[in-house]
Amino acid sequence: MKKTALFCLLLLPGNGWLAAQTAEDLQIENRSSYEAPSTGRNPFWPVGWSKQATATVGAAAAPVQTIDTSFLVPSRFVVSSISIGKIPLAVINGKTYGEGDLIAVTNGPNRVNVQVVAIKDGKVRLRYATKTIESSIQGQQPQKR
Repeated sequence: MKKTALFCLLLLPGNGWLAAQTAEDLQIENRSSYEAPSTGRNPFWPVGWSKQATATVGAAAAPVQTIDTSFLVPSRFVVSSISIGKIPLAVINGKTYGEGDLIAVTNGPNRVNVQVVAIKDGKVRLRYATKTIESSIQGQQPQKR
């Protein structure tokens, strides 16, 4: 097997197979080329896809939906323990969560997901929609000397 591979490698350069070929050597009549369309279409978009036209000033604007964030208060999230290491973890409302995890919370008839953004020493930062809060660890803290 090794002798055959070595033999093939020795024969290839002698035959000129690895030598560079020019368009004249290959007798190419029409060289390929690319010209960007004048419409300014992005060539990385999928074929047949076109960008939707933006809404004009005279068009009726879509109603803006307001998001209720009144339920997002620090007292609703009881942080009982925090572990800071390679993977920071926090015990919030009796369950363990890491950074990026989602906490299911009932907001009236709806269930929403609040994301754990950051776990720091003594505090956990939570986010829902555009509102961010910090909830401190509960319980007795050792006093600094």
